[in-house]
Amino acid sequence: MEEFILKPVCRSVLEGLLQSWNGSIIYRCFGDIRLVVARLPDNPGPDNLMNLTIDDVKFIYPYEDHDRDLLFSRALLTSKAMMPPRLYDTERLESKDLLISGDFTDLSVLYDRYSFGKTSSRAGLRLTTSCWCGGAISVFYPRVLDRIFYILDSEFYVTFTSVHEARIHAVRDATSHEVHDAIVNWNRIHRKSAPEEYLTDKVYRYCINRHELQEVEYADW
Repeated sequence: MEEFILKPVCRSVLEGLLQSWNGSIIYRCFGDIRLVVARLPDNPGPDNLMNLTIDDVKFIYPYEDHDRDLLFSRALLTSKAMMPPRLYDTERLESKDLLISGDFTDLSVLYDRYSFGKTSSRAGLRLTTSCWCGGAISVFYPRVLDRIFYILDSEFYVTFTSVHEARIHAVRDATSHEVHDAIVNWNRIHRKSAPEEYLTDKVYRYCINRHELQEVEYADW
């Protein structure tokens, strides 16, 4: 059976794919981000998992809405199995000191939630995948955001520095204005060298009562 994964891309990248192919491309929208269903490569190494071509995403025959939903859900679970989430302390990333790795959503494993207390508000935490590519998709994995809430003991802001990672800031450590300025400045620099890896300048907040990632409105800056 053919397997599929999800790849996060920005709106302009998806528009380019749609212009190249008149058939079906299966995707879901989250703000400016597009989660595209793509075929799992025969040799799923980091390079193959990162690249996205029209041949990866085009479907010869149309899917009914129900079939699309099932395919999307299956692709999300396959992505999580092939590319488990990893959470890093940004300040320790240079030494590759993994605070949490692998499938840290396993509720049978207990972590010291206060081990993150020394993380600066400016740096935050980084959420990516075990293969260091396409890591933004891990934000959408089942239970990941709930698990991060438990670890931080706080609601938190989420920004996307590229298709490869998201940055996490506990709301007690940073304001939405600080987080917004940080992501805008980051994207302004890195978008020049790798525009295809850009996702969005928007800031999101995880609301535990609704178990939902919500966009922070401009009026809240």
